[in-house]
Amino acid sequence: MWDPATGRTRTTLTGHTDAVNAVAYSPDGKTVATASDDKTVRPWDVVLPKPSAAIHKICRAVNRDLTSQERTTYLPGQSASPVCPTS
Repeated sequence: MWDPATGRTRTTLTGHTDAVNAVAYSPDGKTVATASDDKTVRPWDVVLPKPSAAIHKICRAVNRDLTSQERTTYLPGQSASPVCPTS
């Protein structure tokens, strides 16, 4: 999913094993449903977390701090110092 104002990627939805051929948005804009050639329909919560919460979630998932290249790529304009909590 992209930010329409900037064209930057906001999030990537993964889970289908074949091409996605339909997308439907809920009226409140908080849920997206996708249908795929893999014969599945998936609902997605598209309310994105605040950047700090997203960073902490990523750190927990990979069980390490982000590399300097990852910080440059995913957190442009941020400090080059470690971003993951130490505890």
